[in-house]
Amino acid sequence: MATRGFENVKPSDLKNLGRGRANVPATPSKYRNVKTVIDGLKFDSKREAAIYAELRMREKAGEIRNLLCQVRMPLFAPDLACVGEGPFDVATVPALVVVADYIADFTFLELHEGDWRKVIADAKGGRNTQMFTLKKKWLELQQGIEIREIR
Repeated sequence: MATRGFENVKPSDLKNLGRGRANVPATPSKYRNVKTVIDGLKFDSKREAAIYAELRMREKAGEIRNLLCQVRMPLFAPDLACVGEGPFDVATVPALVVVADYIADFTFLELHEGDWRKVIADAKGGRNTQMFTLKKKWLELQQGIEIREIR
């Protein structure tokens, strides 16, 4: 029995068959970042991986502790169904709802004037998006701390 039309198919052409990637050249990422792996952790860019490596060295030296990567923090808003009409005081709002999440590249504790203080840090390469700026301000107001942008 003859196989019509498949005489010139190579095994490498079949490797990605069914995944929609056969004979498709790799396209660069939106921000031209290169994904990198360090210590078995995947980072979205070389810059983020380099910052992680530096923070790990600081952690080993005892300057910081409790280094965490990709920490999800909920962004809350008052549940307007519980508030009613007119102005409201955030302190007396009976219920809050999670509206979105801020995902911090890194969180850690840093010694500052004898106290360990929580630090939220994000690796940034270029301009910030409007969404990042909004979420950053929202989290800073909610948590009462400043988010460090490491460039």
